[in-house]
Amino acid sequence: MQHAPCPVLVVREQPVPVRFPGDVLCRFQRILVPTDFSKASRQALRYATAFAQPCGSEVTLVHVIEPSPYPEFGYAHIPAKEAGLKRDAGEKLEAQCQELARAGVKAASVIRSGSAFHEIAEHARDASADVIVIATHGRGAIAHAFLGSTAERVVRHAPCPVLVVREREHEFVPT
Repeated sequence: MQHAPCPVLVVREQPVPVRFPGDVLCRFQRILVPTDFSKASRQALRYATAFAQPCGSEVTLVHVIEPSPYPEFGYAHIPAKEAGLKRDAGEKLEAQCQELARAGVKAASVIRSGSAFHEIAEHARDASADVIVIATHGRGAIAHAFLGSTAERVVRHAPCPVLVVREREHEFVPT
C-alpha cells in the first residue's frame, strides 16, 4: 500500500461478502472520506468526488479530534481547547461540503473525538458506508514505525472496502 504507484482498493474478507453488481462505480452510494484538511486529504476527496458525481452518491466527511497525550495546561483546559478545535474543524468541513455541493455532490460532515482509526471505522459501521476513501501521507519508515499509519489501521478495522490514496501520487484528473 505504501509503495503502490496508484490508489489501492482493499476489500477484506467480511462476514457478508461484498458484491459488485453491474456498474462497480455506482455500488458506492455512501462514501466516507476521513479528512485532516491536509493536501493528501484533498487528493482523497477528489477521488471520492469522481465516484460520487456520476452515481448520485453521498459523501460524508469525517474529522476526528484526537485527545492530546500531554495536555499543555493541565486537564482543566481540555473542554475549552476541544470546543475550539471542533469549531475550527466545523468551519473547514462546511466549506468542503459547499465545494462538493457546487460540484453536484450530496455532502454531510461529522466530527468525532477519540482515536482516529477507531472513530473512522465506527462511523463507517454506524453509517453503513459502502467505501472509505482515505489518504496516506507516505511518511518514511522511521516515522511510520513510531507514528503508525491511520490508513493501515483503518484498512484492518473497516467494515467495508477502503480506497487508499497516496499523497505523492500524480494528480488525479477525472475524465
